[in-house]
Amino acid sequence: MTKQEKALEYFRNGHNCTQSVLLSFAEDLSIEKKLAVSIASGFGAGMGRLQRTCGALTGSFMVIGLYNSESIWDEKVRKETTNRQIQALDNDFTEFFGYSDCNHLTNTDLKTESGQQKFENEHINTRVCERCISACVSWLKKNLEN
Repeated sequence: MTKQEKALEYFRNGHNCTQSVLLSFAEDLSIEKKLAVSIASGFGAGMGRLQRTCGALTGSFMVIGLYNSESIWDEKVRKETTNRQIQALDNDFTEFFGYSDCNHLTNTDLKTESGQQKFENEHINTRVCERCISACVSWLKKNLEN
């Protein structure tokens, strides 16, 4: 099973978008899955349903930071590399999807019951969220595991 398939399976089984991305890399990063789920629990739907930065991006940012913490020992170089990669991912994501915030991506207010109902009725999870998760995991595979 590919990392993208794993991430989508996690998402379809009830994990949020952030958790799904982070979980798909947890084993590679030597992170316990329970810890990954706990750390990422409040970041879905643009951080606590605030609909700010897409949760798939947020999970990817976590993966980038963890990956670089394992592979780059010099703290200054690690921070600069991490910031540069996060900016590159955000730029690529925004160029592809038009936005990087959950509010614009989903075009609904997830803080309301009617917005959550719209999210479910219009299958936004599969039409939008799964595409974002898949794109982020693909970017990480391409740019971190060279």
